[in-house]
Amino acid sequence: MDTFEHVLDAKGRAVLPTSLRPPFAEGAVVTLWDGPCLAVFTPAGFEDWRTFLAGQLPSSGFDNLGAHVRYVNARSAAFRPDGQGRFVLPDRLRHAAGIERTITITGAGNRVELWNPASYPGGIDTEEMEQNITFLQATYDLPRT
Repeated sequence: MDTFEHVLDAKGRAVLPTSLRPPFAEGAVVTLWDGPCLAVFTPAGFEDWRTFLAGQLPSSGFDNLGAHVRYVNARSAAFRPDGQGRFVLPDRLRHAAGIERTITITGAGNRVELWNPASYPGGIDTEEMEQNITFLQATYDLPRT
C-alpha cells in the first residue's frame, strides 16, 4: 500500500521505500505491465504470473503461444536491492514504461508498480473512482445480510 515519489539517481537506480522493502530483500523481478508501468514482483510472485499466463494461453486463441512466454521473460529483469533498497531499472524497461527521471511508486497488492508520474494512475477516471469509493465508504457501516 501507499504511494511515493522518487527521482532516479544518475545510474538509473530507483529506491524501494522502506515500508515496501521486506518482501524483496532476497530478490525481485521487474517487468513491463499494463498502464504502461513497471511491476516489481517477488520471485514467487513473478512465477505465479508466469504460471497464470501459461494456464490462460492454451484457450486464448493467440498464435505462437511459446513466443508469448518468451516475450514476457524478455521484458523482465531480476535484481536484488542493495542495503539502501536501491536497484537499477534497465533502460529498455524504463523507456517502454515512459519513465524518465521521476517515478511514482505505489503498492498494488501482490506487486509494487513504478509509474511515470504524468501517466499515473494509468487512464483511470479518478473522479468517478472517488465517487464510487465514497459511496462504498458510506455503506460500510450498514448492517450486512
